[in-house]
Amino acid sequence: MDVAGHAVHFDAARGLWTADLTVNVDAMFHSAGAAYHPWVRLALARYQPDAIAGAKLSRVVLADFAALPMDRGLLLTYDPYLPDVISVTVSGHSYVATASEAGTAIPGGSTVEVSVAERVAGVTDEVLGWQPAAVAITEDTDVTADEVLWHGQVTLPAGHQHGQYRVVVSEYEWLLTDPALSILEAPAVPASGPARTGADAPGPTPTPEAARPPTTQPVKFPGPQPAKRLVYTDTMVV
Repeated sequence: MDVAGHAVHFDAARGLWTADLTVNVDAMFHSAGAAYHPWVRLALARYQPDAIAGAKLSRVVLADFAALPMDRGLLLTYDPYLPDVISVTVSGHSYVATASEAGTAIPGGSTVEVSVAERVAGVTDEVLGWQPAAVAITEDTDVTADEVLWHGQVTLPAGHQHGQYRVVVSEYEWLLTDPALSILEAPAVPASGPARTGADAPGPTPTPEAARPPTTQPVKFPGPQPAKRLVYTDTMVV
């Protein structure tokens, strides 16, 4: 049995022993299985290398499954002769196709979206102190370099101050989701004839069956629907 020993540290706030593990997901991607966004399950044990023979390893406990995201790189570069133009490169591994409802392959990987936000005057909060900025963003669609997910240029207003803007990068995966379920309301069924009350009523009071309230029923749209989910996001102040 092979054991990968790691030094542990006691977290007094949580009352737990912890250890940092590094998993090379890029190596998994380039392996024979070509694992994208792999799932791992750790087999944990207490290892005492100086114990007597037969007592160095404790009982093995299986941890829960955990998903490991793929590594992503965000690179921003400036041209000293064009200080307001920023070159943006997002790199990493992605899948090359998804499965259709019929099980056939649909070529295409994840989608990367790049936007720019500017600071809100008078607001210092790092979450609420930003708003979308209307700046020019140009994507280079002819880039074919390996591992480049997005490349393009962001043109900021001339003479901008450092820290006034930030580049926002978001990556989405496209998946087939369950059919949408919608609740449709059927109209009420009115009683026959005008409703009257009092001594001059022409007939008996309508029964509940003659005047039914609105009813609802679920309606399922046919077939799975494509939808995207956020898998990576990053920001960089410029």
